[in-house]
Amino acid sequence: MMGILEIPEHDGPDISLVWDVVLELGEEHRKVIILRYLGDLTLNEIARDLGISLGTVKSRLNTAHTRMRQKLQDNNLKGAN
Repeated sequence: MMGILEIPEHDGPDISLVWDVVLELGEEHRKVIILRYLGDLTLNEIARDLGISLGTVKSRLNTAHTRMRQKLQDNNLKGAN
């Protein structure tokens, strides 16, 4: 499922940066992000496909979003200097 990952085809200069941040996530968090946003799966579908509870999916997504937000903010601060 998580073979070689390529940058999705999207417009916008920041997609490469966002994709780099996704790839820096641990496997558990990266999987839920990819299934949710690239696979367009519901939270229940992700839980079923990964064999985990809905609560775990929500927790992993929240953690992934928090980590991504922090990394992107850190990147913006570095770029501003």
